[in-house]
Amino acid sequence: MAGGDPALRARQFNVEFRVADATASPYLALALVVQAGLDGIRHERQIEDENPRLLPGSLEQALQLLEACEPAAEWLGVDLLSAYLKFKRAEINGLENLDESEICRRYAEVY
Repeated sequence: MAGGDPALRARQFNVEFRVADATASPYLALALVVQAGLDGIRHERQIEDENPRLLPGSLEQALQLLEACEPAAEWLGVDLLSAYLKFKRAEINGLENLDESEICRRYAEVY
């Protein structure tokens, strides 16, 4: 063990940064991660490690969580958040009733 030496203790940890998948805007995703971190520091938020919430299982579920996140409008601005939600919901509507291979083909073309 590293004992009390902070530099040695820090070397025991590995941080992997996976903010989003390939379809995400890296600039928008990184901006939100930084804002969430700053919000956590400013409001001294604690990480709930005993009962972590499951990640959303669909894009619509993720959009609902984003829409319900009170600081999101402050971080992004009301207009950008509204436009983003409309755009992503239009994406969901455009993929309705398509089979999985067609959805994958369309995403492969775009991204």
